[in-house]
Amino acid sequence: MLERLKGIISKYHMIPAGSRILVGISGGMDSVALLHALHALEPELDCTILAAHLNHGLRGAESDGDALFVEELCRQMKIPLVSVKKMIKELSMGENLENYARLERYRWLRQQKEVLDASYIAVAHHIQDQAETLLMHLLRGAGLEGLAAMSPVEDDLIRPFLFFNRQDIKSYCLEHDLMWREDSSNEEVAYRRNHIRRELMPRLAEYNPKIVETLSVTADICRQDNDFLNEVTLEQYNALAEPVAGGCRLPVEKLLRLHPALQRRLIKLAGTIVGGVISLTFQQVNTLLLLADNKELHLTADLYGYRRQGFLYLTRQAPKTPESKSWGSYPQPVPGEVFLPEADCRAKAYWGEMPKKPLPERGLLLALPRELSDGLYWRSRQPGDFLFPRGMTGRRKLKSLLIDCKIAVGSRDGVPLLLWRDEIVWVPGCRMGKLAAHFQGNALFVELFLNK
Repeated sequence: MLERLKGIISKYHMIPAGSRILVGISGGMDSVALLHALHALEPELDCTILAAHLNHGLRGAESDGDALFVEELCRQMKIPLVSVKKMIKELSMGENLENYARLERYRWLRQQKEVLDASYIAVAHHIQDQAETLLMHLLRGAGLEGLAAMSPVEDDLIRPFLFFNRQDIKSYCLEHDLMWREDSSNEEVAYRRNHIRRELMPRLAEYNPKIVETLSVTADICRQDNDFLNEVTLEQYNALAEPVAGGCRLPVEKLLRLHPALQRRLIKLAGTIVGGVISLTFQQVNTLLLLADNKELHLTADLYGYRRQGFLYLTRQAPKTPESKSWGSYPQPVPGEVFLPEADCRAKAYWGEMPKKPLPERGLLLALPRELSDGLYWRSRQPGDFLFPRGMTGRRKLKSLLIDCKIAVGSRDGVPLLLWRDEIVWVPGCRMGKLAAHFQGNALFVELFLNK
């Protein structure tokens, strides 16, 4: 087993020469075997082994007994030990106890890693743990990343036993006369993992006697595929993401050209880089991809997503309300042409015969009576603007008309308005005013040309 262990450590570059390895030890069979095996390989690996034990205080005297057992074991093996007791149930404040205890254990181990200047934290997860983890992720809903389950090396965490089964570990303990502690909570099926281990796995084994090995191989395949996709995603992020104050922005048009799988991964990666979010949810990512212009989403306490003028932003700062970009007036020559730079279009006026059928309401061509040729000009919207729509009684607020025409908030300042004297006579592509009522004979035509 030690030879196999050395091969796994070498294959995954788990323990570089000179490393200080902090082994998380509970006192159970798996962690006792891991501590003993790594200690036995200490000279060959050219590393220093340390131990850490967190007493959760969940099983009263039994938990305290585990702590005393670990202390004696480390004393006999002459391995430095750091041990602490935390009343996890009280600290959890009603949160899911199983999940909180797991997270608190890793938080504490990482604190001790920094204090002791350790290089890595070693934990004793094995092949059965891997199979159970995959099933837990699958049952709650997971993508490729979730089905990859646990990695042999994950940042500062190493799992040297991940390709060993419980029988391998038990045989090692018996061969080396190692004692261990039994955790009575492992019998409680109220915990989801225990339920999967004791109820679900035996049922699945009826269909596939090698279900544990099969699930482990599946996790390994998913992990390799996931690693490859992560590399591609990082390349795309480096190519597309532009730094902005407090975060980054992604060009929506280029983002949506990518395969949907890369779109989602790119946004999740941006959320991790910008806000330190472990993983945005599937719903959050999809909402961001469908976000309309000038809409925003408060993702977490410190992460915001919003869309502005063709870019999707992910920042740690709340988005500001878009500033108004009003522009001055441009007289419309009759006949003649004028360029409207803020709207990036040009307007041309000319004489012609009125068509028999009324012009389309939302087109870019307007017909007016000849007497309105003097006093026509263009400008952007202003507070309080309204229009007397053709074919309707009364007036309507310009804002309501733009909403009806589905003009995005960020685009409304760029909509050119044609006025005669002080009255709006046309909102191109949206509505005509009452002065454009249908008539016969010679007319003044105003046509808008977009520069695209």
